[in-house]
Amino acid sequence: MSAETKNPVPNQKEVEKLAKESGEQAEHLLDDAKSAAHKVGDFVSKEAHELEEHAKQAGKSISKNFETGLGKAKQLVKDFSSNPKYWLSTLSVVNAALIGAAGYFGYQNRNEIKTWDRRLLAAIAAGIVTFFGAESALVTKQAKKQLK
Repeated sequence: MSAETKNPVPNQKEVEKLAKESGEQAEHLLDDAKSAAHKVGDFVSKEAHELEEHAKQAGKSISKNFETGLGKAKQLVKDFSSNPKYWLSTLSVVNAALIGAAGYFGYQNRNEIKTWDRRLLAAIAAGIVTFFGAESALVTKQAKKQLK
C-alpha cells in the first residue's frame, strides 16, 4: 500500500463537522417546514372563515326567500278565500269530480248495485242531493256576504 491513499474512515473531526453541518441543514429544513405549515394554516383558516361567512349569507338568503314565499302563499290563500270568483269555480270542479267519481263507481259496479235494496239507493241519492243543496245555499249566502 502506498502512503498516498486516503483513509476511507473519517476521523473524529470530520465526523463532528459532518454532524454539525447535518444538524444545521436539519434545523434549516425544519424551519422551512414550519414556515410552510404556518402559511398553509393561515390560508386554511382564511378560507374556512370565508366559507363560514358565505354559509351565513346563504342561510340568511334562504331564510329571507322562505319568508317571502310564505308571505306570498298566505296572501294567495287570503285572496282565494275572500274572492268568490276563485273559490266558487274550485268548488264547482270539486263537486263535478265527486259526482263523476260516484258515477264511475256506479258504472264499474253496476251488476252488484242491481242487487242492492232500492231503499238504500234512494237514501244515498237523497243524501247526495241534500248535501249539494245545503252546500249551494251556504255558498250563495257566503258569496253574497263577501261581495258586499
